[in-house]
Amino acid sequence: MQHQIEIDSNFMKIAAPVLAEFGFVDTKALIKEQLILMLASRVSHYDAEIKLLEEKYGGSYEDLMQQKQVQEENFDLEDSLNDWRFAIEAARRYQRKLQEIENA
Repeated sequence: MQHQIEIDSNFMKIAAPVLAEFGFVDTKALIKEQLILMLASRVSHYDAEIKLLEEKYGGSYEDLMQQKQVQEENFDLEDSLNDWRFAIEAARRYQRKLQEIENA
């Protein structure tokens, strides 16, 4: 699915010199740089969340999942594991998108 972004020509008359002043050759370069920054920020956010959980529980997600098999019910751990899994999946998803944009 391809999306076209329409930009008002009057806006571009004003924006083009500003883009050039900041070193952007065209709007694609600006959009690409901004997307890279936003995606890298998301990856960093989820990586930090993963690190906090690793420090809290003293191991990796996989380690805790193995230990969980032999433990009785622990609702705090269950909640953390769900958050952890989401953070890992989100970090991977945003990392893939970041690589796609960098290579586009």
